[in-house]
Amino acid sequence: MKNLAQSLNLDPFAQRSYNAKSDAQRNLSGRTHYVDDATMRYFSARILSTSTLFDGAFFMIRESTSLGNEYGKRGQRVVVFDLFGDIVFRPDMSECGSEAQARKRFEEWRAGFDPVAHYCLIFEERARRLERDANAYRNAIIDLRIAA
Repeated sequence: MKNLAQSLNLDPFAQRSYNAKSDAQRNLSGRTHYVDDATMRYFSARILSTSTLFDGAFFMIRESTSLGNEYGKRGQRVVVFDLFGDIVFRPDMSECGSEAQARKRFEEWRAGFDPVAHYCLIFEERARRLERDANAYRNAIIDLRIAA
């Protein structure tokens, strides 16, 4: 997993700041809006800690978030992102709880997670999409030549 980001011309996730919010924003900038100031303000979210996983191929945040209609009540959960900024793991709001509960749910998920299978599936989907796009371009070239 070490060279995965480099082979995709992406920066691997790494510790970029000792401040959790700043670290999350620097790592996820350009990949997702999940930790942007406006998004976090809307959801009353706070980033409590961050970490890289699987040699920088995944990025984890532990957040505290408002539990919606229960004004003032907050819960914690762990959220994991892949190199493209897609969410790989995020419990529902109903599953938010204490720090210990959030870490336990994460560890249960991590025990059954296969990072290689995750990226293989994504790469297969992206390859199929690129093949469809390439065929559409080839057909457009043919149509242009016929019309000219």
